[in-house]
Amino acid sequence: MPSIWPPDDFYLDVSGVETNETGTHRRQRFQVWADGLAVYREAKSELPNCPIPIPLYSRVCAYRLDPASIRSLAQKLQRRRLYERDDIRADNPRFSGRHVIVSWRAQEQEGQTSSLIPTSNLDPVVNLINAFLPEGRRFDYPDLGGSEEEPELLRVPQPHESLQGALDYHLQLLAAHPEIEDLELHTFALAIAAGDYDEARRRLAVIETYSPSEVIGEVWPEAGWEPDFLELLRGMLR
Repeated sequence: MPSIWPPDDFYLDVSGVETNETGTHRRQRFQVWADGLAVYREAKSELPNCPIPIPLYSRVCAYRLDPASIRSLAQKLQRRRLYERDDIRADNPRFSGRHVIVSWRAQEQEGQTSSLIPTSNLDPVVNLINAFLPEGRRFDYPDLGGSEEEPELLRVPQPHESLQGALDYHLQLLAAHPEIEDLELHTFALAIAAGDYDEARRRLAVIETYSPSEVIGEVWPEAGWEPDFLELLRGMLR
């Protein structure tokens, strides 16, 4: 009998976040789809000279989990009770340090949780996810407990640092997954940083068709008026 894992709608999205005196900064992103596509990205900084902190994901690697590996990941996340969790809350502005946010979709349900939530007990989930990452890359936070797990994959590529390469791959990923709305924002930032203003205008034209509320929370939690957000992006092209 064929396995139900992963379900056709399976999606995992993990963010590594650092909060300090300058604000909240997205530093890592790991996304996995039901077909086994896995994308790991790193942002060491935000888009320069931008009045809002848009992460600049200039380090990227992509690889594909074989059927046994994607099945193992999806099923083990269920056993560690990730799919029972949907208890995200806004980042605590008094918190300083690293934390992890995990979003998931499976079997027509979805949820989001964070290591900031005292009752989340994300340690088993995060330790499992780390076993599917490139060597030397992992999600972490100060009170992460439990033991590191043995890598589940072999020959996983390391993320490569390249503005143009990252921009090119983001455009490919957008073509395959246009439903990931903040991906447009990240691609816009890479286009600006790479000096490709024609591409940045194309990305902004798409962003302007959205309600920015889906992406504002990532980079500008205190935004109270959506047109202000779009006007700041337009200002980067002047």
